Amino acid sequence: MENPEKFSRQRGIHSRFETEFVHDNLRVRDVAPLIPTARVLDAPFQVFLLYLRTTHTQVAQVYRFDKRGGFDGHGSAASRSFTEERLAAGATMLRDMIYTAWLDSARTKLDSGGL
Repeated sequence: MENPEKFSRQRGIHSRFETEFVHDNLRVRDVAPLIPTARVLDAPFQVFLLYLRTTHTQVAQVYRFDKRGGFDGHGSAASRSFTEERLAAGATMLRDMIYTAWLDSARTKLDSGGL
């Protein structure tokens, strides 16, 4: 497989980025302001696919930060900001999916004569 930017092929980048770096450097107060108000998803599956596609476009940036030591120690302001934004995006997606399912379940129960 090509590797034109000479990204690391070592195992562990995901653990360093998604676990260690987050645990050591970020707090809820850093991410919470980036999370918008809950919304009902009109087409949850399609919205989730778009979220996955968008997230996939960020993979190279993760490797770029890793290559520059962006997840070592406190990283950089840019790597912390990037990570805060990705956490907020994931939290927002999960919250909106749960919120939509919750409202849909109540509607379904009402439509079927329940409650």
